[in-house]
Amino acid sequence: MSKLPLAGIRVLDCTHIIAGPFTSMLLAQAGAQVIKIEPPVTGERLRRGATVPNDRGERAPINFIALNRGKLGITLNLRDPQGQDAFKRLVAVSDVLVENYRPGALKRLGLDYESLKPINPRLIYASISGYGKRRDLHGPYSEWTAHNPSAQAMSGLMDGSRDASNRPMQVAAPIGDTVPALWTAYGITLALRQRDLTGAGQFLDMAMYDAMTMHNYGAVAAETLGDAIPEHAVSSLGPSHHMLFEAQDGWVMLSGASEHDKWERLFEHIGRADLNEGQRYLTVDVKAILEGWSKQMPRADVCRTMLSMKFSPAPVQTAKDVYDCPQLAARGMFVEFRHLGRMFRVLGDPIKLADAPCAPGSPPPLLGEHNDYVFGELAGYSEAQIKALKTQGVL
Repeated sequence: MSKLPLAGIRVLDCTHIIAGPFTSMLLAQAGAQVIKIEPPVTGERLRRGATVPNDRGERAPINFIALNRGKLGITLNLRDPQGQDAFKRLVAVSDVLVENYRPGALKRLGLDYESLKPINPRLIYASISGYGKRRDLHGPYSEWTAHNPSAQAMSGLMDGSRDASNRPMQVAAPIGDTVPALWTAYGITLALRQRDLTGAGQFLDMAMYDAMTMHNYGAVAAETLGDAIPEHAVSSLGPSHHMLFEAQDGWVMLSGASEHDKWERLFEHIGRADLNEGQRYLTVDVKAILEGWSKQMPRADVCRTMLSMKFSPAPVQTAKDVYDCPQLAARGMFVEFRHLGRMFRVLGDPIKLADAPCAPGSPPPLLGEHNDYVFGELAGYSEAQIKALKTQGVL
């Protein structure tokens, strides 16, 4: 079996909250050595939220644990000139730098791409921001900051997902962060491949807004035709292609249900064959009739019955359902590790390469856990120098 795809790649992780840590987590899962850099004493902002303690008083938020597993952890004061010098030493021996600071923050410290490029011309410098940082691509929103909700709103995805009162809806999961993270990790792999061809690194500018609008491609493309497409076109194929309905123990989502023969088999099964005469089901409230049957059965039985008729149903699962899901377990989608005195189960890598192993489950670093190794072995500091930097609050 081959090594993990990014084995031998070293990544400096100068990120916080979700988008940046999610990106570097993906790289760590692919085999990269990821060095997470945090401020001394406090750590990155995500450490300061709701926490999971142990009997030794160590604490870390569950989101931090989920997004920073498998990384080395160091502390470094990037505002201190000595900290900046230490950072540059690490840049010299790294392949990738990922950051998601506000526009201009690292430039003011002399740690932007143009300042670091002479130190390591092979460096791939990946920057995540709300609306992009490249000056040659500057637009009217380029100086705005963004978070998950604002990225969802700007993309048009919220406008296309409305509740019963026609109010725009935000997806509960932080897709405004995780979607750009996926694109950033993809961009980094492209840049690494291009470096193989040219020998040179480059600046990767990822805007959350750009990435999120890409996932609203259909609605944006439809605007090309303008009024040529009715705003609320009604299908002539029969009952709704997509339908949410109740079962005895929750909800079921039905999709791809446009073929008449499927509905005719279902109505016959539930004792309403009368609706098949002249396709009378096209004129009735199908959802209400369907729930008259489905509410008497658990979601699993409803799904099994509908699957046997070639429908595509799915139970609306809770987080507990997903946590206990046998399908995900069979797919190797869970990794487990001991951290802070307890066992954690988190989601693993959905990319299944036949000739590469799955990344092992490993905990996130404690604050500054790998300072001695990284600054001693990689940056070349002596034990006495590391001790002095710790005493001075640089590490």
